[in-house]
Amino acid sequence: MSEEVKTVLDELGSKFETFKSENKTRLDEIEKKGHADPLLQDKVDKMSNDIAELAEVKQAHEIQQKNLEEATAKIESLETVLARPNASASKDVDIQTKAFGEWLRKGEVDEMERKALYESDDTLGGFYAPTEYVADLIKSVTEISPIRSIARVRQTDKRGIEIPKRTGQFSASFVAETATRSETTGYTTGMMSIDAHEMYGLVDISQAMLEDSAFNLESEMGTEFA
Repeated sequence: MSEEVKTVLDELGSKFETFKSENKTRLDEIEKKGHADPLLQDKVDKMSNDIAELAEVKQAHEIQQKNLEEATAKIESLETVLARPNASASKDVDIQTKAFGEWLRKGEVDEMERKALYESDDTLGGFYAPTEYVADLIKSVTEISPIRSIARVRQTDKRGIEIPKRTGQFSASFVAETATRSETTGYTTGMMSIDAHEMYGLVDISQAMLEDSAFNLESEMGTEFA
């Protein structure tokens, strides 16, 4: 039993004996006079309240002492298991157990044993030191053909279009002043067919993802499909 609990018990016993004596006097006055002295009544009430408070303190100390004894017993049992020659526990587990036991007994951990919790292992404290999340996107550079800026865009509701084209051209030549001029040949034409190919892109996004995303996912997808 700790000195603090012993002091509380001694004080509780002393006050209870005094309370019994004063309360007996109060009851005798009520029996003789029909009422007790107001000062005596106040004194007895105050002593009753003090005894009730001491009883609560005593109960709290007893619960704390019981919990401490149970924790100590568990630690001693665990240390016994870990101390066995064939115990499969690793050195790291032994260090953590020892540090935890020191904290329970003394309320503090030795400076050399605080390494049992460290940032590089999530399960040993790393979750307490999270990285910063940046609500932005890192994008790679997209190469775009320069022909897009000079190409002619036209709409059609057919599966393709046909455009006439020049397939050959003539060559001019020098002639004398009075020489005969014959027909130049080589100019030919043809037809070019361009099929209108269909393109599409599909990305399934749930409603919850659109609502809970850290950035504007709908706007991002619109940019990607543009």
